[in-house]
Amino acid sequence: MPYKSHTKILFLGLLPISIIGLLLWLNLWDLWALKPGMCHHILQHIYLPRLLIAFLSGAGLAICGTALQSITLNPLAEPSLLGVSSLSVLGVVLALFLKASHTSLLFSAAIFMALIAPLSLLYCLNKGRHLSHILLIGISLSLFAMAFTSLLLNMFDNPYAQFQIMFWLMGSFAHTTWENIAWLLPFFLLGCTLLFRQGLFYDRAAFGLTGAEALGSAPRINLFILVVGVSLIVAPLTALTGTIGFIGLIVPHIMRSLITSKPSQLLIPSFLGGGAFAIMVDQLIQLIPSNMELNVGVITALIGVPIFIHILLSHDKYHP
Repeated sequence: MPYKSHTKILFLGLLPISIIGLLLWLNLWDLWALKPGMCHHILQHIYLPRLLIAFLSGAGLAICGTALQSITLNPLAEPSLLGVSSLSVLGVVLALFLKASHTSLLFSAAIFMALIAPLSLLYCLNKGRHLSHILLIGISLSLFAMAFTSLLLNMFDNPYAQFQIMFWLMGSFAHTTWENIAWLLPFFLLGCTLLFRQGLFYDRAAFGLTGAEALGSAPRINLFILVVGVSLIVAPLTALTGTIGFIGLIVPHIMRSLITSKPSQLLIPSFLGGGAFAIMVDQLIQLIPSNMELNVGVITALIGVPIFIHILLSHDKYHP
């Protein structure tokens, strides 16, 4: 399906920018009353890192969801489908259980565990397994990782540490530093590069993996590269922000219905739309009065479920 009119695309671009601008203005209203030096410090060391990690999280999850929905032909596909998110969480919790709390160690543990997913995929492909078997193994890995994570949480001897981990698991962009982002960016950029370079394969995968192979792709190699790319994006993001669901699920659907259904042309809109969506949610929760700041993962689920149900009900025949 070709791109819609330029006017509509321009409107879709200006709308989230306007909403984000309004939310930022409301959140920063009290900040202007502070001394210039303090205001600059808060903006540089608290607000800007938080805005950037929100954009990177939303963009990364959305592009992963777009890629997975394209190759699986499954409208419910998202990063958690292959077990990457749950394995990353297990890696971080295991590192904390072993008293390894430095950022580099947490990132390494999350990525190491997340790479079990592409290794499992490679093993299944070498055994000639069908894609449905691979997805079932991914779901099994996810359930196993969640069970192991729960076991480790029960073994923590510090109740406060348990509470902190449970709070982190619900997803949050707070307390992000420039050092955290510096650790994240190399993995994030490499993962995005791998996913963006697979655009032609996503288009061919609409005919199935056999059809893609007939059109000149190498499905085994392409699938392995895709899952490695997803792991490199999702694992460090999970280590930094916790589990944030539904962005990788609903943003590709929204972009697909509003802009284009061609997978290779959907990557950039999903990337930008996911980043904008995450920023809007993060700014919105800062305006909600509460004793403790609400978690991003909770709000994305509350917003995402009705939107997703509406999308499914408003399309008689819905395919990625």
